[in-house]
Amino acid sequence: MLTEEGFGSGRSNTKEMLEREGSNSNTIWGVINGNTGEEREEGPEWFVPSREEFAAFGAAFNIDSSNYSTQFGLSGNYWSSSQDNTNFAFRAGFNGGDFGSDFVSGYTYVRLATTF
Repeated sequence: MLTEEGFGSGRSNTKEMLEREGSNSNTIWGVINGNTGEEREEGPEWFVPSREEFAAFGAAFNIDSSNYSTQFGLSGNYWSSSQDNTNFAFRAGFNGGDFGSDFVSGYTYVRLATTF
């Protein structure tokens, strides 16, 4: 694993990937570079959730393949900040109720998260 999957690792994953690949517009990190809110001492205020953070979000609101769009207005797939290697990252698949690993240059939505 290039970055972590665990709950609470999304912020540090995002910071690490922005530092490593932030200027590369061919990756998801290039797309969000500069759009992560103001910097705080511990990292960006806005971040891409890790695999387990997306799983907790889905479980907390009982989001599944039957209600992700109609009840919650979500798209089918979102990138997580949990990256297998420089070419593949996990995506949260609300439309299929699973996580898969896809090319980071693929067309998948990004949903930023924050803590208060």
